[in-house]
Amino acid sequence: MNDVPTAELPEQPSLEQLRKQAKDLRDLAGAGVPGALELVAANHPRGAHAVTLTGAQLVVARHYGFSSWARLKRHLEMIERYRRAPDEVAAAGEPDGAGDRYPLPGGGRGAGDHQAGFVGDDYQLGSVAGV
Repeated sequence: MNDVPTAELPEQPSLEQLRKQAKDLRDLAGAGVPGALELVAANHPRGAHAVTLTGAQLVVARHYGFSSWARLKRHLEMIERYRRAPDEVAAAGEPDGAGDRYPLPGGGRGAGDHQAGFVGDDYQLGSVAGV
């Protein structure tokens, strides 16, 4: 791969949008469009040529600074997995336990709560040994 400057991914990248870019690139390079062939030449090991979809995906991935389409895809999956979307989390959690930030199975008490001195909703310090 040449020392070609890479483009930054959009702020909210979409795998579907990047797939569409790869398909468009495949079609444009196949039609001999100079800009598409330049992009292929800069990012494909075989240089400027009409590329398959797999070749176009490689070019798109390298254009965004990734060594392969698989690495680009994994990166997008990680972004999706760890992105912050509090409005979606709240909406998903409301029916099950509205307001419970960390709901516990069994009504909110851990397995050993009663043995440690929990009685109802009150904690009694005197009932724990050593206090």
